[in-house]
Amino acid sequence: MLIRKADIKDKRPILEMTKQTWDDGDYIKNVFDKWLEAPGEFTVLEDDGQIVGCTKLSIIKPGNLWLEGIRVDPNKRRKGYAKILADYQLDLCKKLGFEHLNLSTWYQNESVKMLKKYPFQKIHDYKVMTYDLDETCDYISDNNVDYNQIMDYFKPLFNKAYYACDWTFFTLDDLMIKTFFDRGEIYKHGLDYLIISDLYNKENSLSIVYHNDINDELMSIVNHLKKTKNKDYLMTMTDDQNKVTLLKEKGFEGYDDEPFDVYLYEFKED
Repeated sequence: MLIRKADIKDKRPILEMTKQTWDDGDYIKNVFDKWLEAPGEFTVLEDDGQIVGCTKLSIIKPGNLWLEGIRVDPNKRRKGYAKILADYQLDLCKKLGFEHLNLSTWYQNESVKMLKKYPFQKIHDYKVMTYDLDETCDYISDNNVDYNQIMDYFKPLFNKAYYACDWTFFTLDDLMIKTFFDRGEIYKHGLDYLIISDLYNKENSLSIVYHNDINDELMSIVNHLKKTKNKDYLMTMTDDQNKVTLLKEKGFEGYDDEPFDVYLYEFKED
């Protein structure tokens, strides 16, 4: 048994292994190259010289670690490989040190059962909503915004709640706001601001990270960005059922009828 950092030569066997993760494929093929270079560690597990699993530890920002992408060869499950990978990740996280260690998962994912064996606590539920309509828009998005005004706007929200880009959750702080600002992903929306980003997106999509009002102006902005950035769809996470209703009225859809279907976990040892 060998556990080690992933390398470019692992791409073919890992993509072959993850072809059938879900009926509609796996996002690993979209992020493999990025994960090799991203802060943290992209890890593979070998048994008898053959790759049987992989996983990713990401460093979102200093003190904030994120676990994702744990995969085991579908033909080699029930052999304890997932536990080996999970134990390795946790040991690595402890060596690195952290203030927050989080992960998210679909409510019906097998990982929900596995997490019960570890000191992870579910800290919040969300609803994932997607939008793939091609609508005309009459509002041009404006990201020519003043940095100081943006910081003044977002400071009251710092570390107050989690926000999601794709399925990666984080709290807002000056570092995250500067990251989105430098990427040109903060937009003026009436008297408010929007954050619409693909920073962590694993498919050809855009995430509405932060918004206040759900109205026609918002939809015009996101439709403009979807078109100009040539994205297949938009997505957002919300913990507010009223916003779910409003998003549905604007053409967003959920994956199923569950009120909340995404679980956010945090590592909390007694």
